[in-house]
Amino acid sequence: MTIDQAVGLGREREGPQLAALLELFLDLVFVAALALTSRTLAQNLGLVGAFQTVVLLRAIWWVWSITALATALYHAQRPPIFP
Repeated sequence: MTIDQAVGLGREREGPQLAALLELFLDLVFVAALALTSRTLAQNLGLVGAFQTVVLLRAIWWVWSITALATALYHAQRPPIFP
């Protein structure tokens, strides 16, 4: 990819930014993952269940933070970075 193709892929910092449909869908997926994780903890009360829940919560948080960073930096309406 040349530098000319990469120009304009990043979001501008000025003005309000609307959430794209993909961002809203991913937020819904993460809320569902948190609900399922809390259900898992409720079914497995104890030290092992708490450990499993903490591991799942850390994984969900890591994926959410990377996804939030990627969707905050790049335009959803622009062409793909790697065609």
